[in-house]
Amino acid sequence: MPALGEFSKLEKLFEDELLRREGPFKPGERCRDCLQGSAVSRCTDCFGRQGFCDACIVQAHKALPFHRIQKWNGLFFERVTLTKLGAILAFCQCCGSNCNRRKITVVHTNGLHEVEIGLCAGASASPHFIQLLQHDMFPATIKSPVTAVTFDCLRDFHQHSLCSKRSAYDYVTKLARSTDNVVPMSTRDRYREFMFCARLWRRLQLSKRSGQAHRLEDVIPPECKSVLLDSGPICSRCPACPLPGGIYADPSYRCFSSHLSTMLLGGDGNFHLQLKDKRRQDEERSLLDGQGFFPRRDSFDEYIGLTSDTNERHESCSGEPSGMVFRGGRDQGMSVSGIYGCSCVRHSIFLPGGLVDLQKGERCVLRLIHTLYDNPNGQSVGMQM
Repeated sequence: MPALGEFSKLEKLFEDELLRREGPFKPGERCRDCLQGSAVSRCTDCFGRQGFCDACIVQAHKALPFHRIQKWNGLFFERVTLTKLGAILAFCQCCGSNCNRRKITVVHTNGLHEVEIGLCAGASASPHFIQLLQHDMFPATIKSPVTAVTFDCLRDFHQHSLCSKRSAYDYVTKLARSTDNVVPMSTRDRYREFMFCARLWRRLQLSKRSGQAHRLEDVIPPECKSVLLDSGPICSRCPACPLPGGIYADPSYRCFSSHLSTMLLGGDGNFHLQLKDKRRQDEERSLLDGQGFFPRRDSFDEYIGLTSDTNERHESCSGEPSGMVFRGGRDQGMSVSGIYGCSCVRHSIFLPGGLVDLQKGERCVLRLIHTLYDNPNGQSVGMQM
């Protein structure tokens, strides 16, 4: 390629420019802002990496508290924090020196930061976790939070998990190396706190984007509330398939255009999505109990209890996962042997409440579908399986 030939001729110039960035400032160079103090510090996140004195670089980063600062120590640029240079992230201006100061660990897109914050201590001040939320930081605890994750970091991780399928462990490991790539193990482990914040963040985003946080039930027609809100209210329905209510409840319309008012349903199971028994299984709590693609846990357990006496057919074929994985029940250490999902055949969109955990091998029940799509008048959209 011609571009590679040109680069080979100019490779030395590229090396010189890269090395120049690692060297000190020019002798006698003054601070960019005050023009009085010596230029000893620079920001690696700001454009240009211009030199500042300590006081000016703190002043310039009042609204940029998570930028990385480097200070020349006579031999090389070493990384320092804005807190070490005297910066305080004040949440209010009414308390002055009487604000409640504390150090917290903030997880941002470029690593972990030890930040000193000034919480409002006024009589009408909001709780500390509310003040963090008001400044785009998600607290890891409600009482006396010492760890927070920025909204930008939570959005960035969500995009990574969707596009590159990156796990939370790998993402947190990347943040640790962004903090200290020489000794990453010296960085405080915030994996548990990050997972807690990411889980709550996704739950809140689902509520916002589905309209539940905006009280969508106040504007939905009464004849559609039972279908759209009773099961899986945060899920998006298939926009093309018919739903109960409206013109589909009119018998004359259904007779005239039966193919338009018929929903074609299909389903399949996946025996690779297994769940092992946990020591603290009872402490686990669903944030979407009956509001997503899975039914309410208590209703599902009650129904499973009614089928406990059904004889299970054991497969003799070694390649049959359903009979092999769950033949021993909980003695095998499995609480879930797989999942079964029901979706519309035309568009392959899962039904709200149409996913169930398999706890009896291949035994699964589709009564859920009829429960979801029966309207109060006893009429239902035509369905074919």
